[in-house]
Amino acid sequence: MIPVSTDYVNIIANGGHYEWRIVNYNKTIDADLKRGSLTLTLFEQASIGNVLASQLDFEYYDDGVALNTSYPLVVSFRAVGDSSTSEWLQKGSFRIDTIEQSPYSDVVKVTAFDDLLKANVPWMKSGTFAPTTDLAIVRSIASDIGVTINASTLSEFNNPIQITEAPSIGENGTTSLEMLSYIGIMHGGNWIIDSNGKLKLIKLFSEQGFQPHIANVGDAVEDFDASPVEYVVGVCIWNSENHYFRVPNVTDEEWERLSGRIIDAKCYIGASQELAQTLYDTFSGKAYHPYTTSKAWVDLKYELGDGITIKDVSSVICNQTINLTALGSCSLEAKSRDIVTSHYPVPTPVERQIARQEAKTQAYIN
Repeated sequence: MIPVSTDYVNIIANGGHYEWRIVNYNKTIDADLKRGSLTLTLFEQASIGNVLASQLDFEYYDDGVALNTSYPLVVSFRAVGDSSTSEWLQKGSFRIDTIEQSPYSDVVKVTAFDDLLKANVPWMKSGTFAPTTDLAIVRSIASDIGVTINASTLSEFNNPIQITEAPSIGENGTTSLEMLSYIGIMHGGNWIIDSNGKLKLIKLFSEQGFQPHIANVGDAVEDFDASPVEYVVGVCIWNSENHYFRVPNVTDEEWERLSGRIIDAKCYIGASQELAQTLYDTFSGKAYHPYTTSKAWVDLKYELGDGITIKDVSSVICNQTINLTALGSCSLEAKSRDIVTSHYPVPTPVERQIARQEAKTQAYIN
C-alpha cells in the first residue's frame, strides 16, 4: 500500500476524484492527456516465480515538445476535493517502447514498460560461474537494469542462500529474468517493480488479509464473478532435468486426485525435496479465491499483492488495469487453476512472457 496523508484519506472518503500526470524529463502531460491505462500484473494465477513487467499505454495531444526516450515516464496521481488537493503519489516508472504519431491529427500514442523488461537479457554474459548468493545475484541484476531494491525485500535476504552451481544454460542461455524467477521460487514469491520504481519481492499470501493492506470495494463493481475458493494442497518443483520434487509424497494416481491448488514451478537452481517441503509447509491450506470484474472502483493507494474484498469475496490484487481517469476505475482478475499433469511441467508465466516480448525487448534495450 502506498503511504498517504490524512488529506488524501479525507478527500477520497468525501467523494473526491483523481488527477493524473505523466512526467518525462522537462515535459509534463496532464490536461493534454487524452486517455491512458496502467496494466499491472503480479501473477496470472496464484503461483510463484513470476517476473511480469507492467505496461503503460496512453494518448496525448501533441504540444510540440517531444518525449525524451532516454528518461522514464513517471506516472503520478492525487486526490482532488471541492476545495483542496492531496500530495502527488507515484504509481509507477516506465521506459518508452513505442511512440506513434497519428498522420491525421495531433494525437500521439505511447506504449511503455517498467524496468523488469530489461531483465530479459543473458545473465552470464562472459566468464565462468563462481559460487555466490541469491542476494548478490539480485543486487547485480538490479544494478544491470538500473533500479534499486525495495527495503522490505532486502530484509527477506537477511540469511542469503548459497548458490554453488550455475543453472543449466541450454541453447539460448539463462536470462536475468529467469534467474529472478528461480530466486523468487526459492523465497516463495513474485517480483515486481513497485510504485517508486524499485525491485520488490512479494511473497505469495504474505500481505493478503492483513490490515491495512485490504482494499474494501464492497458493491462498487460491475460484471463481477467469482469461482470457488481453492486451497493449496500440493507443491511440485521441477529441476533442469525435468525431475520433480513434490509434497505430499503420494502416488501419481493420488496426486491427480488432489482437489485444490497445486503450486507448480520450474526452479533450475536449488530445486530439492527440502525446498518443496518448505514451500508446502508455508502454503498448505492457504486459500485463494479466483474472481473477475470488468469494472471496479478501488482506492488507488492499494498496490499489487494487497488484499481485496469485493462483495463477500476476499482475495488479492494480482491483475489490474487502471484507467487514467477522474474516477480511476479498473478491471480486476484472479484466474482459476490451470490443469497441470504430473509428468510434464507447463510453460511458466516467465517463459510465456519471454516468448511474447522477445522482439519488444530487443528494440527496448537498443
